[in-house]
Order: sequence, then structure tokens, then C-alpha cells
Amino acid sequence: MTRRQPLIVPVLDIKGGDVVAATGGDRKKYKPVRAPIFTSSDPVSIVKRYNALFNFNLFYVADLDAITGNGDNSKSISQLLGMAGYKFLIDGGYKKLSDIQHHHRGTPIIATETFMQWDSSESLSGTLVSIDTNGENLISPVPNATVKQILQKARRRGAKRFIHLKLDVVGTENFAQNLLIPPQEDEEWFAGGGVRSQSDLQTLAATGYAGALVATALYKGSLP
Repeated sequence: MTRRQPLIVPVLDIKGGDVVAATGGDRKKYKPVRAPIFTSSDPVSIVKRYNALFNFNLFYVADLDAITGNGDNSKSISQLLGMAGYKFLIDGGYKKLSDIQHHHRGTPIIATETFMQWDSSESLSGTLVSIDTNGENLISPVPNATVKQILQKARRRGAKRFIHLKLDVVGTENFAQNLLIPPQEDEEWFAGGGVRSQSDLQTLAATGYAGALVATALYKGSLP
């Protein structure tokens, strides 16, 4: 059976109103993106440019200031969500479900790096759950939480869509196939961190992943 090529989802990491280029997990070092394909680090400008060049219309957006507790980029994100013809996956640094603002063009991401309400009975079926890791270790404010525990809790609450975000390799092009979380048959998974080539996309397809969150490889022209 031929597997569908994983969907490329461009990453917009927003810090201080600018799209920034990731370099590993050290967000203090992230600077406004500079790449030959862009004339600006403005999020709206970059979305339009990606669409003009590659016809992308689905984007992953991370509000790095909200995630790290240093304000937020709600103005920039509202501008993005007001753009007709595009859809966005939004990591707004949510700690609990009541933090989520639902938008018809935005799918909220519940990320282990910030979310704490795993023992609630409320459904997660309308969200994407991001399993954030550093190597084999889960990144979470919940003491002693593990990848296995969080996956079990998310699945019990109806989660069917997931991201495996390997924060230690974002921006490095160090794709680590052996550390990918294996999807269950009825789930949709996206991989983030180190995806750099068509070969990596083929590996993701063989592993059962539906898509890849990509930034550096797009900046450098090694994808698409």
C-alpha cells in the first residue's frame, strides 16, 4: 500500500511580535528570522509569502512569550486568525482548558510543556495534544509525569490528534527517527524537530505520521 506523503506544516515561532528562528531549545537565543525567501519577520507577511511560494495554507503558531510567561503575542495571533483562507494550529502556552480561546480558524494545542490539567474529565477531542520532549524525557510542569502517563490520560479524554515536538532538536536538522512516538491506528500525528529532507518525510510516512512541523528546512531551501 502506498503511504501518503506527510503534510508540511510551516512553523511560526512568534516572540516580541516577530517570527523567530529556532536554535535548539534555548529560546533566549532565538532572533527574528532572516532568510532569502522573506523580506520581513512579520507573521502576516511570512504567511502570505509561504502561500505565494508553496501554496501552504495550514500553519503551526507558537506564542513563545506566552509559553515562557513573558507576556503574549495575542495581537499578532489575532491578525493571523483574521486572514481568510488559512488555518492555524495555536500553542498559546495554555495551562488549563479555560485559558483556551476558540477561533473558527484556529485549533488549540494542549502542550505538555505548560498544561497542568491532565486529570480533569473534560474532553480533549477538539484539540491537538503536543507531547514535548527533551531526548527521551517529557517536558512538563507536572512532577514526575511521563510520556506514557500523559498519553494514557489524553487518550482517555478523547484526544485523537497529537504532535511529538522534540524541543532539543528544533532548528538543528538532527532528525531522530528512533525517538519518535509510535502512533496508534486511529490517531493523527505530526512530528516537530529536525525534519530536513524528503527522506525524513518518507520515514515519517512509514512510521505512520500524517505531517511534519518544519521551519529551518524551509528557510534553507532543502524542503519542500
